[in-house]
Formats: sequence, C-alpha cells, structure tokens
Amino acid sequence: MDDDLLNITDLLNELKAEKCIIVGDLIHAHSGISEDVKKKFSEWLRKTQCEIHLIFGNHDHSLIKNLPPEWPLYTHKEGLLIEPFYFSHFPMHHEQWFVWSGHLHPKVEITNNYDRLVLRCFQIFKDLAIIPAFGFFVGGTLVRKS
Repeated sequence: MDDDLLNITDLLNELKAEKCIIVGDLIHAHSGISEDVKKKFSEWLRKTQCEIHLIFGNHDHSLIKNLPPEWPLYTHKEGLLIEPFYFSHFPMHHEQWFVWSGHLHPKVEITNNYDRLVLRCFQIFKDLAIIPAFGFFVGGTLVRKS
C-alpha cells in the first residue's frame, strides 16, 4: 500500500490535480480494512492537497459500514457527475455523459514465441472507458486486443 500511495501522490503533484476520483474498490481485500491500512490512508488523506472523491465499489462493503469519520473525503454510493463525465464503479452506458468506470480492472496479454506479458490497460468504447486497477495487488480481467 505504501508504494501505491507514493505513486498516486507523485501523479497528483505532477498533474497539479484539483480532484482525485477513486472509482471503487479502495480496499480490494476480503478481510476488509485493517487498523494499519486505516492509519496509513488517514495520514495520506491529511497530506493530500486535492479533493478526494470515493465512489463505493463492490469490495468496499466493510468500508461503507466503518468509514472513519475523520477521513476528509467525499463519498458517493452510486456515481459522480462532473460534466461532461460520469464516474461509476460499475461499467455502464449513460444517455448523456461519457462514463469512466472501474470494477473489471482490464488487462491485455501479449505473447510471442519467447515471452508472455500481462499488462494493465484501458478499455475504451464510444461512450465508456474502463480503467485499470491502480493498486499493485489487484487482479484483473483479460480483454481482447482490438
């Protein structure tokens, strides 16, 4: 988790981001959120200079019930509209807005006679983008190259 927080901090600083939107599965573990993870994430939230939005995902059940009240973040159970985009944990199509979603954590497999690579990727459609997982330990779904 330390490396993930360091990587996202570097990205937010480099981009001078005003907002960071987490499209669910903040805690991608069946065991839920440990006290150590709560402490590290709390420290990161206090140091972060931008607004943090969390859209709850299917792996965030324990977090929904036990969200630390001191966490300075905005939470969303369904999704978040920031025109011209709609952010959702689950991939979906919206009549009016381009949707950014997570949940599937797409990956692509590249092979040749000698090597096999499985890499994170974005899956882009006309009105929907499914983003790869950010966390190191999160799995994913293989998608077809096109």
